[in-house]
Amino acid sequence: MADLPQFDELPIVEGLGLRHAWKVFGEGDELGTINLLTPERIAVALRSAAHGRVINLTQTLTAFDPPFYGREPLRHKVYRLDRNYWDDRLDNLLLQSSTHWDGLRHVQAKEFGFWGGLTDESALAPTGGPLGIEAWARHGIVGRGVLIDVGRYMESAGLPFDPFESQTVSAADLEEVCSSQGVKLEAGDILCVRTGWMSRYLRLDQEGRRQAAESHAFAGLAADEAMSRWLWNEHVAAVAADNPAVEVSPGSREVG
Repeated sequence: MADLPQFDELPIVEGLGLRHAWKVFGEGDELGTINLLTPERIAVALRSAAHGRVINLTQTLTAFDPPFYGREPLRHKVYRLDRNYWDDRLDNLLLQSSTHWDGLRHVQAKEFGFWGGLTDESALAPTGGPLGIEAWARHGIVGRGVLIDVGRYMESAGLPFDPFESQTVSAADLEEVCSSQGVKLEAGDILCVRTGWMSRYLRLDQEGRRQAAESHAFAGLAADEAMSRWLWNEHVAAVAADNPAVEVSPGSREVG
């Protein structure tokens, strides 16, 4: 990891003006920064556990009701096979309707392609091809999870912050929260950002949840170069958050 270039040393996508790390981990790479979760880093993470408690960070498949962005709700049917056996099945399972990881084939950089600059549509067939989420599944996402409690920090500091509003959390904000909470990031850490959005959502009644699904406004990380630089230079392996999309929404250059 000491050999990784700094963000400002990364190449720029000509015509887009944005820096990228498509070739840093080798030609044909399908893992991205998950490469930072090396056996050595995983061993260090395992040794850091003090109490052995298991904390489930996954919401149920039907936690978001109605689902966001116009997705149809999941249908779960329980039925009897015969007098002695019951079975069940899931219909209409949209894999981004609840807790999930966005893979490297989720959004492309305009006409310049997905991770690695891959643009070959035949290679991106829904039934297979490179950059599928199965590459991460085979590798596994195991490491040191580090909680950055942005919502609690803002509250304790008396700063205006509403996770249900389009408020941007900057790289400088994350640095300040880390400092105030005594958090020191290490290479290969999985950064867990709490805005407080999920805990409030779970307290809403059905009408409140409907409004949340239709508003598309929530606090999140800035989608700017400063955030990219900070995450890359800190060697963060992955980012998870308790809002619907990690980044601030609605997203725009003005908001970011």
